[in-house]
Amino acid sequence: MSSPASLSVPDGKTLASASHDNTVKIWNRANKKLLQTLTGHKDWVLGVSFSPDSQTIASASVDKTVKLWNRESKTDKFQINPKTLTKHSDIVYSIKFSPNSQEIVSASADTTAKVWNRNGEEIRTLKGHNDEVVSATFSRDGKKIVTGSADDTVKVWSRSGTLLNTFRGHQDDVRSVSFSGDGTIASASKDKIVKIWKPDSTPLNKILSGHGDWVYKVSFSADGKTIASASGDKTVRLWRADGSLFKTLEGHNDSVTWVSISPDDKTVASASDDKTVKIWSLNGKLLDTLSHSGIVRSVSFSPDGKIIAAANADRKLYLWRWNGSKATLFAKLDHSNPVISVSFSPDGKTIATATAAEDKASGKKKAFEITGEKRIYLWQFNGSSAKIMKTLDHQDRVKNVSFSPDGKTIAAACADKKVYLWGFDGKAVNLTEKLDHSDTVESVSFSPDGKLIAAASGGNTVKLWDFDGKKALLSKTLESSDRVLSVTFSSDSKTLGFASRDRTVILLPVENLELKNIIARSCEWLGDYLQNDPNVAEGDRLLCLGFGKQALNKKK
Repeated sequence: MSSPASLSVPDGKTLASASHDNTVKIWNRANKKLLQTLTGHKDWVLGVSFSPDSQTIASASVDKTVKLWNRESKTDKFQINPKTLTKHSDIVYSIKFSPNSQEIVSASADTTAKVWNRNGEEIRTLKGHNDEVVSATFSRDGKKIVTGSADDTVKVWSRSGTLLNTFRGHQDDVRSVSFSGDGTIASASKDKIVKIWKPDSTPLNKILSGHGDWVYKVSFSADGKTIASASGDKTVRLWRADGSLFKTLEGHNDSVTWVSISPDDKTVASASDDKTVKIWSLNGKLLDTLSHSGIVRSVSFSPDGKIIAAANADRKLYLWRWNGSKATLFAKLDHSNPVISVSFSPDGKTIATATAAEDKASGKKKAFEITGEKRIYLWQFNGSSAKIMKTLDHQDRVKNVSFSPDGKTIAAACADKKVYLWGFDGKAVNLTEKLDHSDTVESVSFSPDGKLIAAASGGNTVKLWDFDGKKALLSKTLESSDRVLSVTFSSDSKTLGFASRDRTVILLPVENLELKNIIARSCEWLGDYLQNDPNVAEGDRLLCLGFGKQALNKKK
């Protein structure tokens, strides 16, 4: 919790102090005389701020409120009865005015920052942090807002509320954030370190924030213009390629654990713990609801878009025929345990399903806490019916199954910390390789060009293997701030998408994983430090010579 705060009025003659005695006191700075005591908060006052025009004081309190005290023209004192802002649901840690005195930003333990107008009306809520927001302030030109959080991150927002950047690097709560005149950001943390950030630096990744719970799945459209994310907050969100949100699909009554975009990019299918699959148009219209007798774990369109397959906890794979506006059930494929993953082969002639029995004691996140059968089923499919062709046994639970783009390899993500690669010629199947991971493998995906395999694990890591169709060679290990629940490539193979337990979608440009680009970008960030820090050895100042911005621009 923050300590009591004090602040000078912009004219430098008056001081305001916030205290654990539930009051704000106004002092004459010159003679230290107490001018006024503002009472009204019901608990500790943690933050206080003067408006730049000196006419209003804002105070933030443990009582979950912000109070606005206006100066009275006749007495030059601040109102005894303040305006009280009550939209936060937890402690309000800090409060700051915009440079033009017309807006206020508050930081709260309810994981949000709120922007208010001068009259105390809420304008917008900034959602994206995963823990208490401890500090928030405007840039000097009023066009941006920076927030610091107990989730150890610093986030930069546009004035309109769009998340522009997320900075990770602190190892503990970020207690205070501030803009300099040139837009540089300083953050102070409980980890005893102050960090300096360039807000306009091109980040290694793009983070899509806004979901209120774990993000289970991210999917890309074939044309690359749309990204869909499924979340435990019961919604699907649709994002543009630039990361801006354009639609939230609401209608499910429980966690949405899977989302798939049709091959023609016209429809979205979402699978939910509410035992339904919902089909939506890209403009958000609900087209159809497909009811099942158990939790739906995964949903997939056939390559021609005419079939929707739903993996169900009732031990069946449901096959629905889709005509563009209505789905008709035509087959149920029986399994001996709940079906948790389904994938069509690229030619649509084979369906792969993975099964596992459910751990009933696993609670809310039951869809990802599973035990039991260790098997993949391969079904021969002719467009109207399917028959079992082969079963592939594993040493531990299979969490996800995926085909390579040429259909010649089947990848299985398993709880025994391995990705199993099975060679497949349409009939015969043989195990070709086991790829080691650091923890339970939650998801596996091939890049559409067939050159990469990505796998996400419960150990907060994603591993990438270079793949030539026969052999996989580990190329990169990527660390995440939280457990990655699924990983997917964009249709052009240029972007890798993570669905994360930290309630975000992370988009990582694949080209940034190339060694030359990593060095150039690192030197772009380190250049000022190497040139200006007095503790850097003279020889080290030349480390980034030829790299950095010039190298990146030359590549572009």
